[in-house]
This record gives sequence, C-alpha cells and structure tokens, in this order.
Amino acid sequence: MQHAFAKVRDWFRSEQIEDRAALLAFADRNAALVAQKCAIDYCRGKAGTFSQSLFREKPFIDALTRCRWESYAAVLSDIVLIVEMRLTAAAHAIGRQEALKPALLALYREALHAYPMPAHRPHGWDDAIAEFERRQAAFDAATARVDALAQRSARAMFDTLPIHTNMRKFDEEIVFGAVRFHFVAVTQRLDEQLRAAAVARSLLIGD
Repeated sequence: MQHAFAKVRDWFRSEQIEDRAALLAFADRNAALVAQKCAIDYCRGKAGTFSQSLFREKPFIDALTRCRWESYAAVLSDIVLIVEMRLTAAAHAIGRQEALKPALLALYREALHAYPMPAHRPHGWDDAIAEFERRQAAFDAATARVDALAQRSARAMFDTLPIHTNMRKFDEEIVFGAVRFHFVAVTQRLDEQLRAAAVARSLLIGD
C-alpha cells in the first residue's frame, strides 16, 4: 500500500510544467484530486460502518456526483488563480502581463468543457465561467493568499456535500481543514514543477 501511494505521489511530482498543455493537465488533474478525495473521504468517515451501503444508493451517488463536479469547478478556479500568482512576474518580463488574465480564463473554460456536461447542469458552465471572470478581474496576485483561496473552494464543497445539513453542521472545520491541506500540497507541487518563463511564453506568445 505504501508503495502504491509513493507511485501516485511521484506521478504527481515527476512531470515538469513547461507549456500550456502541461499547465492545463496539471490544473485539471489536481482540481479533480482535491474535489474527489476531500468529498469522498468526508462522506466515508461520516457514514462509518454504513459507508458501503450508502455508496451503493443511487440518490446518494447522484448527489455526490453533483458535489464533486461543483467542487471541481471551484477548486479549478482557485488553482488557476494560484497559477496567475506564479506567472505574473514571468508575464511582465516578456511584456505580456495584459494577456495573462484572458489566457488563464480561456484555460479555465477549456478545462471545464473537456468533459461531457454533468447531468445536473443542462445549461452548462456559463455561470461558473462568468463568476470566475468577475473574481479574476478583481484578483490581485501581489496580495492574494493561498489559504484564503482555499476557503472559497472549501465552502463550495461543504455546501454541496450529500450529507444532511443537520448531520454536518458541526463539521465545517473538518472539511475546510482538509481542503486547505490539499491546497498547500497542490501549491508545493506547482512550485516544484512550474517553469514559469517557458509556460508564460507558451501561454501568452504561443512558443
């Protein structure tokens, strides 16, 4: 088991992020990891010995699927904003700082549209994309904090968890703490793998 976890860890850390495609893959993969692991781990822990039967019930599965998708969109948006924090200096260095926000908005949109539309979203992701664009317009990469970004993702997850509100009302800090922990790990992976100058050129110039 430890060997398996080590392989997963090394897989997440081994690839260098040197162009737009690698950046998109990193953001998508890590957003999915945080959204799924935090939601599923919480539900399994909350259900305890009843988790096996609970995870076979269609209403629960449908609600968990909705939670995972909404959490994915929220976590993805915050990971993209962390990327903006890490690419701002490189974008400025090549005189393309004004192009950074539109390029990252396009990256966010592409990641969401890479999958079949979830059943609970027949009208698509337009509202999530518009909300990201509003947040991004006001986002100041120089003063932003990763832990504050994680709070928003944690709220989106907590509010959609498929556990009755009466049963999870005292568990907010558990969920928020788990999401913050994973955001720290994602940020560390990003800092280890990101080649900011190369990604900025690929993302903003097309090199």
